[in-house]
Amino acid sequence: MSDKNTASPKDVRKFLFDRNKFDAAEEEDILAPDEPPPPPTFSEEELTKATRAAMEQGHKDGVNETLGSIEKDVSMTLNSIRDHFDLLFRAEAMRYNTFEEEAVQLAHAIFKRCFPSLNEQTGLNDVKLMIENVLETVRDMPEIVIEVPESYVDTIRQHIDSVLRDTGQGARCTVRSHPSLAAGQCRMGWANGTAVRDPLHLAEQISAQIEQILADRANLTDNGEQNIHNAVISVTEPPASDQSQ
Repeated sequence: MSDKNTASPKDVRKFLFDRNKFDAAEEEDILAPDEPPPPPTFSEEELTKATRAAMEQGHKDGVNETLGSIEKDVSMTLNSIRDHFDLLFRAEAMRYNTFEEEAVQLAHAIFKRCFPSLNEQTGLNDVKLMIENVLETVRDMPEIVIEVPESYVDTIRQHIDSVLRDTGQGARCTVRSHPSLAAGQCRMGWANGTAVRDPLHLAEQISAQIEQILADRANLTDNGEQNIHNAVISVTEPPASDQSQ
């Protein structure tokens, strides 16, 4: 009876000790312990290339960082300049308005001081000129009544006689004084019209208009100055003109 576990002659091989080692696994454990792998090695050319690439990348990064910082600083500076220019322009506009207002105030003060004296000096000549212009306009009126201050009566009569004689007009002019009239004032009347010269009333109207303009500008100036003073730039206003001199 044959044993199935018995190898056939063909399967039988010679066992040779120089070919079969039972301690190979143990030798591998001894020869290959748990140690880190050896460090990589590079050639000199590879090291040179790596160094050059690192330097170029570092230079590029440094330039980009510097440019970014410069651009940021420039942007902040330009924004600051823009804001300060806006304040400077507003402050300059305020100074211009202040100078203009002071000039108007000074002119107004001079006008109020000088008008009475100038009216006394030139009022008579202005009345003569007015009478000449009116007579030229109403040549066909048969009678004209002229009222002037008492101190003007004789001079105006002589002047009218001379004008009528030179122009050949046939109008009858009556010159008389009126107690309500002051220097420079004159009233003329004829059949269908009148003419009045009242420099005092005109001066009052001019003064009232100037004062109204100054009052309106003062309101605008106060609002603008409040905004300027609240800003970071301090604006020094020029000293006000002394109108008392």
